[in-house]
Amino acid sequence: MDAQLLALVHDKPGLGVSDLADLEQMSRPAMSAHVKRLVEAKWVTRRKNKPEDDKRHMSLVITAEGAKILAATTKQRSDWLAGRLGLLSSQERASLENAIDSLSKLIE
Repeated sequence: MDAQLLALVHDKPGLGVSDLADLEQMSRPAMSAHVKRLVEAKWVTRRKNKPEDDKRHMSLVITAEGAKILAATTKQRSDWLAGRLGLLSSQERASLENAIDSLSKLIE
């Protein structure tokens, strides 16, 4: 969950807790607890919006430490997947490649 939230904060600057809760289809109090943990770990920081914006809204920003954690997690997951794909036959890998378009439609 942490890596997923870090990726969202990284990829969509300016998100707030409510935005993350909506994207993850989670209650705001539950998301607030996740964000609080990320802030305490110093992986995310809260930034006040410009004065002309809603003053109650705080944007979330990934920190340098959070970016390191995200990169390490992404590498670990990629390495794991590459290892697992290496166990498949060429025919099985071709079947997966053919399914990518259909599977991509499911997550859009």
